[in-house]
Amino acid sequence: MPILANPFASIARFPLFPNAWRTSWFARGILFTIFFSGFAFVQLAVGHPFVAERLGPVATPLFVGFGVLAGIFAFMTGIYGGFIMNYCKSVPFWNTWILPVVFALAGIADGFALMMGIGLGGGGGSIAVAEFWGRIVLISSALMITVYLVRSSLAPTVARESARRLIRGHVAVAFWLGIVVLGIIVPLGVSIFSVYAGEASSLFLIAAIACHTFGAFALKYCLLKVGFMPRL
Repeated sequence: MPILANPFASIARFPLFPNAWRTSWFARGILFTIFFSGFAFVQLAVGHPFVAERLGPVATPLFVGFGVLAGIFAFMTGIYGGFIMNYCKSVPFWNTWILPVVFALAGIADGFALMMGIGLGGGGGSIAVAEFWGRIVLISSALMITVYLVRSSLAPTVARESARRLIRGHVAVAFWLGIVVLGIIVPLGVSIFSVYAGEASSLFLIAAIACHTFGAFALKYCLLKVGFMPRL
């Protein structure tokens, strides 16, 4: 029988600087976070009226440039956890190229939910556009999770046991309720309803945003919970 193991124990041995980023996704993730925070801070500073007035005509290109850089590293910060898990070859359920894609899609869907929240709060941005792309990403995410689980269920390794525990074992409630119902079905249902109704109410949108966030958390929790190593 497989046993629950902690494949992250060896990560702590990697020093962060200067060369750990070449071999450790944990170190790369820290660097992604540092760069994202730095570029985002500079963008906010440049966008401040006091600073923008003194920079003159270069303020807008600087604001856009640092915003693009911050966005790139925000994306990398959001998905590097999938690469950390994928790098653990001793855990067959994680060791697949599909896992980083699942993490990326979940992060993007959560980002569109955040854009809807900003739009509801009067912070600008089109709620309709965020809903449209969020709907596409949600469907893509559901398909990739299905492919991931089917592939793991058919694998002649301990990955099959991990998939079984996720779908029918002690994590099944968190999977079906947290990921499938709250993370996918409810937000997708609200989005589809808004297409036919013309516009969903703010209450429904807030519920969909909350479910998005909870589903993203449940996804990471469930995948981490059922990651097992074979017994040596």
